[in-house]
Amino acid sequence: LDDNIGRLLAAMDKLSLTKNTMVVYIGDNGGSPQTSAINYPLSGSKYTLHEGGIRVPMIMRWPAMLPANVVCNGVVSSLDILPTFLEASNINIPENLDGISILPALKHDFSNWPVRPMIFFDHTGQFAVIEGDWKLVKSQDISMYHGGLEKIWPVNSENPRLYNLRQDPGEIVDLSVLRPDITKRFMDAYNVWYDQMHSEAVRRGWDKMELSTKQEPEF
Repeated sequence: LDDNIGRLLAAMDKLSLTKNTMVVYIGDNGGSPQTSAINYPLSGSKYTLHEGGIRVPMIMRWPAMLPANVVCNGVVSSLDILPTFLEASNINIPENLDGISILPALKHDFSNWPVRPMIFFDHTGQFAVIEGDWKLVKSQDISMYHGGLEKIWPVNSENPRLYNLRQDPGEIVDLSVLRPDITKRFMDAYNVWYDQMHSEAVRRGWDKMELSTKQEPEF
């Protein structure tokens, strides 16, 4: 991956495209327990919806428009990349996109980062909802063959757990009992979102699709 990103950037330099080309690199998940990765101080790992599995860095480069060597702590979803590209290309952003353009904040003032709507995650019996500093997460025991079959991320409760990520990025203190109002609001929002996604999948016939590993492309 490193070698081929280097080849791509070198080709852009050769074609004089570097200055006015936006390049975005974003990881898809946190470190894997299969490679003994450590995601501390975040909890969890790849295969979970804890912060160690879904909070990853993103790198952006656009020399003609964006400042260099600047670190921003704003929250970005991969859903934001498309509307950001559209705005950078002076193309109208459709109203039904889930993501938001982060281009204005990137150009002008990182401290005025856009307030984004809820972000929803759903994966293999797990789900998470994030809004602002708050996160509701329901995960499951993850077992992996790693020097022997073992639980790599045991779950202590069958109930969703609520965390304040600003105060507790390691997801240690469950606040669901202390803040039932937030827990209920997030659960209600997740259920509405899930029903909408499921209805759309049924409408498109995606719920009947079967994928075979034998059809994976070879590189």
